[in-house]
Amino acid sequence: MITKKEKDLNHQVQVIQTRPLIKSKGKMHFSSCAKDLTHCQTRKLIETNALKTGYSIQLNKLQRINHLPPWLVPAGDLDRHPLTKRCKVYNIAILNMRTLRTYENLLELENALKNIKYDILGISEMRRLDEKIEEYTDYILYQKGKIAGQYGVGFLIKRHLRQYIQEIIGISDRLAILNMKLPNYKKTWSIIQVYLLNKQNFFKQILDLFYEDLALTIQKYMDNYIILMGDFNAQVGARLNPDEYILGTFGHEKRSRNGQRLVEFLMEHNLVILNSIFKKKPNSKWTWISPDGTYKNEIDYIITDHTKVFTDINVITKLNFNTNHRMKIAEISKKIKESIRKDRKTKRLKTLESHIQRTGGTKKALKELREAGKCWIPKLKRKGKPITNRTNIKELATHFFTQLYADQDRNTDKYTVNTHNLTTHITKTDPVPEILPCEVEKAIKSQKIEKSSGPDNISNELMKGTEAELTPILTNIFNSILTSGSISKQWAKSHIILIHKKGDKEDIENYRPISLMSKVYKVLAKIILDRLSPILDEQQPVEQARFRRGFSTIDHIHTVKQILEKYNEYNKNVYIAFIDYAKAFDSLSHNYIWDTLEHQRIPTIYTNIVKNIYAHSQASIQLETLGKDFPIRRGV
Repeated sequence: MITKKEKDLNHQVQVIQTRPLIKSKGKMHFSSCAKDLTHCQTRKLIETNALKTGYSIQLNKLQRINHLPPWLVPAGDLDRHPLTKRCKVYNIAILNMRTLRTYENLLELENALKNIKYDILGISEMRRLDEKIEEYTDYILYQKGKIAGQYGVGFLIKRHLRQYIQEIIGISDRLAILNMKLPNYKKTWSIIQVYLLNKQNFFKQILDLFYEDLALTIQKYMDNYIILMGDFNAQVGARLNPDEYILGTFGHEKRSRNGQRLVEFLMEHNLVILNSIFKKKPNSKWTWISPDGTYKNEIDYIITDHTKVFTDINVITKLNFNTNHRMKIAEISKKIKESIRKDRKTKRLKTLESHIQRTGGTKKALKELREAGKCWIPKLKRKGKPITNRTNIKELATHFFTQLYADQDRNTDKYTVNTHNLTTHITKTDPVPEILPCEVEKAIKSQKIEKSSGPDNISNELMKGTEAELTPILTNIFNSILTSGSISKQWAKSHIILIHKKGDKEDIENYRPISLMSKVYKVLAKIILDRLSPILDEQQPVEQARFRRGFSTIDHIHTVKQILEKYNEYNKNVYIAFIDYAKAFDSLSHNYIWDTLEHQRIPTIYTNIVKNIYAHSQASIQLETLGKDFPIRRGV
């Protein structure tokens, strides 16, 4: 220990504890971080001079921050802030070796990787027998193989990450898992290395078995961050349709049969191919070249469910190793994760503060924060068999609701709407007062905030914020609708989201459809409803207590209780029938709606507007992507 009189020490003077730098945790970082070379030399020089002179050293601010602890270090204590360069990125790489069977192959690989920055390397086709973990000077090697000279997968992990390794599991000679708890991440990273044989040598039964094992593995570690990588011997190509959200906009070449199978599997498990997210030149995409140099394909992929922490992915074009595959490296940024955490914390505080100021409570704020992520329907049943393919799930939901909203009333001729004669019919028979600006203002103000927007993406908050500008425009539009009796076809379109009610989540019948419609149309509907409510209310019997102002089902409950008390008093039996109509509002025929409106003496102009709305009504199922449009022929 280098000492000096205590009275001469202040916050600018530091006592240096000498210790072998090679034992420092940061030494492994220094050897691989060129930027800190000057800092290392500076500290070593400072310590050497201190030993010679026997005095503490006055350091400037930069040196104190970068090199010395901010407090006195007692003799025998450890330096709590050793000189280390914090790793800003983790480099995750993959490579098909073709063979790593002999020790000479391993030495060749070591020499080839000297100037390559990587932290974890997933290896395909190692061709080593048995399962083994070996620790070398700079790295840890894991291997898994069943047949000598064939197949095999493994990992090459830099030694500075060994303390973060939780477990390494070999499922087969084509599938292995590395679980690591990286710093600054609350969840564990599950890195799955795969090797898929080419289709000429790979039987369908073995391929099915491989994907079954892979699906079980992903399901087991679905609570972790997942990286799926390796040689898939599949060309996924470019995105063929908008539903293939697991592909970015920068796909390469065409799709093979194995590629289609891989895309379907990834869509089932919501995993994204990083290769297609970052824009690269065509020559920087391919990862395999045929022996004669004729064909170049991209068949090695890095796939994940946590794309937001990846900053780039690159191909190593020059690697001095005997293989016809190219090395692929993806960067995980720690800074992005830290920034995301800070932004989420800031957003949470702002959301809570906003709701407390507006409502005085946090109930809606917590609900908004909980609903920040979309909840998927993981699978549905078709004829008793579970379906996990995302496209098939969407098609099943679309087919079910197409049948539900199909018109099953054959006697529809007398209810057919003749839109060509609507204008003449309306102007001659049922003149109604024009819509006033005050009615539009009232309808806009009545719309609830924090509701999902419809297909036009216009929110209630937007309309409320531009109420003064919108009111005269919407007034003119609504009055023209009163005159013509027809509305925009865009207003008749809706997106249906599915909310689970109760029972089996795999049964499509247990989901409630919620229609997201145009907010502008809802303003018009509110105006018409306000005009018709007094007329409809006068026609309702006193027994109707629900959906009426000034009435409540509590009135009926109170009446039933009185009846029960009287019957108990006279010791008589009471029989009560409870009727619950299955999908009552969804199965209501439009024909009977027109009959009822006519019977309730609703002006014909309003009836024809409603008929036009339903005549052009279309909907589509909205899961993670939109399904096909289908007509709405019944239901309200």
